[in-house]
Amino acid sequence: MKLQNHRLFVATLLLATAAIGIAKKSPAMEVGKSQGEPRSQDRPIEKSIQAALDRVNSQCPKSYPEIVVPLPEEGKFGDTSTAELMRMLESWNPALRTAAAGELGRRGDGLVPTLRRATRSDNWTVRAGSTSALAAIVNQKMRNWQETYPAITDPAAAMRRIKADHADLADDFIRLTRDPRLEVRVSALSGMSVLALQNAPAATAVLELCADDDNYLAQDAMITLEKRFGVESIQQDTVISALKVALGTPLPRGRGHVLRLIDRMDADAQRQFIPELLAHLDWQPNRDTMFGAGGQEEAVRILTELNVKELIPRIPRLMNKTMRGPGLFEPCLKSIEAFGKDAKTILPELRENIGKLEQDLSNAHPRSKQGIEQKLSKLRKAVDHVESL
Repeated sequence: MKLQNHRLFVATLLLATAAIGIAKKSPAMEVGKSQGEPRSQDRPIEKSIQAALDRVNSQCPKSYPEIVVPLPEEGKFGDTSTAELMRMLESWNPALRTAAAGELGRRGDGLVPTLRRATRSDNWTVRAGSTSALAAIVNQKMRNWQETYPAITDPAAAMRRIKADHADLADDFIRLTRDPRLEVRVSALSGMSVLALQNAPAATAVLELCADDDNYLAQDAMITLEKRFGVESIQQDTVISALKVALGTPLPRGRGHVLRLIDRMDADAQRQFIPELLAHLDWQPNRDTMFGAGGQEEAVRILTELNVKELIPRIPRLMNKTMRGPGLFEPCLKSIEAFGKDAKTILPELRENIGKLEQDLSNAHPRSKQGIEQKLSKLRKAVDHVESL
């Protein structure tokens, strides 16, 4: 009901804005204005808008925090009680919920039992907010580790101590990674990332999020897995199956983290990805792929190290592939050298690439010529090397 009131309020404001815009464009009003007459038509419209707003306001709750109010600044909640902060987690206003969760996190370990109980609430906003607050408690202690453990001088030792002291929260975070609400799963991943316990249950929970229906959460989970956990504690068959799925998922920032996990595996495990790696090279990064080749450089290198001959005919095309960043020119040069005599089959295409570079050089801006000349020199050298074998 509260959310419906808020939506009605927003819808009324939009309609009112549209009504004012139409009224301002009214020919009759423009005539009145040019003749210096009072804008009499404004008054009925204003009265109508105010009447609509009054009706909406009469239906809106008057108690804090449901009404729209300026949010307290960080750390300036004053004498706001913990009970009131917990009620704020039920608000329709996501900014207020976030601010309240942050303040609960700043209030420290004494609230952990209350927040852990709240993660089992039937209200998803309470589950999400309390999960964020628990993550914030641990994160705050890590940031202020010298105050948390003044007797410990080594930051790494302090981090290990803090993680050990809060290891029991991992059970809550793992459970919440499987929550039906996306917002709760996002908060749970944040908690998992902060704790980053190096064990199979924690790493497996993050791996499961890599297949989340929300591609952005799946992307963040993959980044967390690669940077904070690794896959060494998980059964290899489970990892291989999950990463194969990830290679077929349209992750919004590319698949670089998937490829870096594959890169850490032994050769026997990597060979199980050969079809997926070849298919990945057919993917065209676009302007929204912020991280260049999105793992294609690693794919070229892995396939080369595995001596996968199916890569060879793709090399000339991959060298010219457009994308953010340096592209695949250099990795492809290394592949040509590695394949040696086998690369003779693509010499005609490589010579065509030389011709294209020569044409680009003749039309290039002076500031671009040096880079093209370097690429041209390297490609000629690679072709000469293959021809000499």
